[in-house]
Amino acid sequence: MLWDKIEGHQDVKNSLMHQIEAGRIGHAYLFVGTHGIGKKLVARAFASKVLCKDDLKTIQPLSCEERVQKAIHPDLRIWQTEKKSFSVKEIRSWQKDLWLPPTLASYKVTIIDEAEKLTLQAQNALLKLLEEPPSNIVFILTCCDTSNILTTIQSRCRKVRFNNLKANSFEKILCSEITDDKLLKFLFYLTKGSPGQALSLNEKLDIKQVRDQLNKICDLLNNNNIDKMFVVVADIIKKENEVEIILLMLETIWAMALRQDNRINDIIDNSAKIMKRPIWVLKQDCKHIINAQKQIQQYQNKQLVLETLLLYILEDIND
Repeated sequence: MLWDKIEGHQDVKNSLMHQIEAGRIGHAYLFVGTHGIGKKLVARAFASKVLCKDDLKTIQPLSCEERVQKAIHPDLRIWQTEKKSFSVKEIRSWQKDLWLPPTLASYKVTIIDEAEKLTLQAQNALLKLLEEPPSNIVFILTCCDTSNILTTIQSRCRKVRFNNLKANSFEKILCSEITDDKLLKFLFYLTKGSPGQALSLNEKLDIKQVRDQLNKICDLLNNNNIDKMFVVVADIIKKENEVEIILLMLETIWAMALRQDNRINDIIDNSAKIMKRPIWVLKQDCKHIINAQKQIQQYQNKQLVLETLLLYILEDIND
């Protein structure tokens, strides 16, 4: 069953199941959480529970749940786009059959994936549907950031928040795809528990090499080796997006050191010297790291930003 295969998000699943069992299915939901965390998977599983709860057991080569899983159930619609935005024209073309009664189930379910991609005009068209929804229809919107969703749409949806996955759930999901335990733990902290982001990064980048580069930087900082550090930085700059990842992981490492969190050893091999730094030094380092991240977002010279940051950290150590 789709529902039973989902790792984590137990509170969300319990709440949604309670609504189905109590006969209080809402006409619109807004699933909110980090990209790649499982919102779409839960939306599909919830749609399966809604559409298959009164399955008429018609003679079909596939079960009701299998049809939902393959997105070929006649009462399921999934609105999604590879483009940067949904246009109002697309929304209007998709909504034509919403007013028709369900074919097999008691409800019709429409999933709108990445609803933050809806243009303002598209959101206004959707708002009209939410204000006067067709009978027996359930909308499920998924998004990462509600700041781009009209408050009037949000107020007409039951908001369901998805927390980041815990390490054990994250590892269960990915252990068959990523067999290196160190890399799996590294990706957990890098993506803050998002399996979707972890798989994407693992396909695009050599994560083992990124981890090795991070270890080199920390070792060179510990040993005050400026010359070799600049060589490593020059190598990092050649790889797309590695600077951003290195900065994010440095932030995570230094935050763990501040908290004296021994899980820091899941990220780097030699953390002892970092953990022994005075609190005031670690705080100052964190400020430098956050400032470097802001500079990268402003499209400043990546090599200069990273080199300057590492020199600041060395300066803090030597003061």
